[in-house]
Amino acid sequence: MPRYAFLRRTLEVPDERHHLAQPEFIDRVLNEGVFINDVPGRFTDGYGVLPGEVSPFFEQHGFAALALLSAEGIAVNSQESLSELSTTDPTAYQAALVMIMQTAGDPSILGMANHLLYVGRHEGVPADK
Repeated sequence: MPRYAFLRRTLEVPDERHHLAQPEFIDRVLNEGVFINDVPGRFTDGYGVLPGEVSPFFEQHGFAALALLSAEGIAVNSQESLSELSTTDPTAYQAALVMIMQTAGDPSILGMANHLLYVGRHEGVPADK
């Protein structure tokens, strides 16, 4: 998950919004990628990556990057709208899915994704496998 996803999540969850008024919380997420949530029963701890950190991490373990994608493309938090569109206008829904896939690798949106998807090939695996 990118760092900004943790901040957006904090903004969206009413009983976690108090963290936004804690400079140390914001600083820790923005500068270190460390998310620590003290709200019981919630997502507790996580590390938010910078998109530029993902490929080098996998490369040091023998992978060659094929793609780094936003799992949501430009449609972050649009699940309800897409679900509605799928029944009200299937043609527009299909066009939206194409658009989402087309934007999935756009570097300008990777940091705002909810989730990143790294696609790579381990250098020890033949290309036809």
